[in-house]
Amino acid sequence: MVCRVGFIDDEESLLEEYTRQFGRRGIELHFVRDCSTLEDVYNWAMDNRIQCFIVDYQLNKKYNFTGTELVSDMNMRLPHLPSIILTNYVEGSKEEKLVVNNLIVDRKKLDGTHDEEFFQDIKHACAVFETKLRIISDEYKKKMQKLNNKTITYNESERLKLLQTHLANYGEIDEVPLALLDQKMEEKLDSLLKDLKQLLENMGDETS
Repeated sequence: MVCRVGFIDDEESLLEEYTRQFGRRGIELHFVRDCSTLEDVYNWAMDNRIQCFIVDYQLNKKYNFTGTELVSDMNMRLPHLPSIILTNYVEGSKEEKLVVNNLIVDRKKLDGTHDEEFFQDIKHACAVFETKLRIISDEYKKKMQKLNNKTITYNESERLKLLQTHLANYGEIDEVPLALLDQKMEEKLDSLLKDLKQLLENMGDETS
């Protein structure tokens, strides 16, 4: 499996070297271009089908947000997409408390040391992402079937909305208006109420 890894940095002098390092290990490195806002970066990640995101901590030369702010935003939008902070200031990044510690990596792992464990971790992160996406997709299909068959419960319908949002964010499905899901649930409730009404009427007929 070829891994598609996004990379954002405000300094491009080492990008060619990074591309070679990752490429030798079967990892495609895609650099963020022509983006200025968090929304732009999110859309770029979706358009490029990124499976893992490496984010430089210091982005202030080109952007008005830091790496940790970007990762925090991506985690809210795409909670299953692994995003990693690459920094020379590990402790400073941890103190911000915007990203969990194990997602903050010392930049020395890339700059000349060729840390093989780091590259294996990246490939593993891509594989985990694809597995999670497949599990979410399978669950979504099962719940959609229950919705169409009008056998879905209220809690399952709420879960379906969440799954639909995640998959639409990842570009896996077309975004279905949540109002349509609510409408289908209302139709199911109406059907249940009619059945209950009919049952009560039948019970009344039997006792009269």
